[in-house]
Order: sequence, then structure tokens, then C-alpha cells
Amino acid sequence: MALWTGKTGKCYWVYQHGPTDWAPYVSFVRDAMRSADPGDMMLTVPVDPDRPDPEQRRALSEAFQAGYGRAGLAFHAFATNSLIAYGVYTAIGWITPTPPWTQRAFRDLTEAIAWLQELAPGFERTALLADLRRAVPEESRWRPHL
Repeated sequence: MALWTGKTGKCYWVYQHGPTDWAPYVSFVRDAMRSADPGDMMLTVPVDPDRPDPEQRRALSEAFQAGYGRAGLAFHAFATNSLIAYGVYTAIGWITPTPPWTQRAFRDLTEAIAWLQELAPGFERTALLADLRRAVPEESRWRPHL
């Protein structure tokens, strides 16, 4: 599994390719939730991920819940090429209390980025794409989106 994370402007982002080492992913989400400033957003992009087990789903749910009760994250876009990951994201939403931010799942990275741009004034789309292209090697990029 390969994992790349960062923050571009007000957008935390995590991009993963292949089977997932859940510990660094969960740690990044937890840290982002605890440090997000009002109006910040998150883009999560799992490409060809493995299927998380119940313990991994619980850990990820708890990491996101670290942002509950504070004025921080405003939007979360989840974009994946995997029907299983898309379904797991939906299932986590069923077992997690409603978050204090607006979130949406996508099967298209371009649509996810357009959604964030529409909702968030000053969203740095060009800078985000440049950072993703700098960080993610060619062989791990979700085509044709990145």
C-alpha cells in the first residue's frame, strides 16, 4: 500500500493506492480532525483499496469522530474507483453519528474536486491538483482524473 497525505490551503488530503496500512491513515485523519480550523475541508481518495475489517472500520470512525464538537472541518469529499470502498464509506456513515460537516461520496475524483470548489470560497483546485501530482507517482495515479 502506498499512502500520501498533505494539506493544500484549507484542504487536508489523503491519497492511497492498493492495500492499506490502516495505522498511518487513521492517524492522519485523527490529527486532521483535531487540528482543522473553521472552514477546512478534507479530500479522501482510496484507489484500488483493500477491504477494511470491522476493527479498522471502527478505528477510522473514531478518528473522524475526533472532529465532533469543535468548529473545524466544513466539508469532506470521498472519491474512489472501488465499489467496495464506496459501500464501506456509506456503512461507516450508518454506524457513526451524523458529523458536524457536509460530506459526500463520489465515484469520480473530478466531480469531488468540483463539489469542494463549489462549496468552499477560495478553494485552491489548481494547487491541490499540483500537490497531488507532485506527491503521487505516475503508476499510482487514478486515470484519467489525476
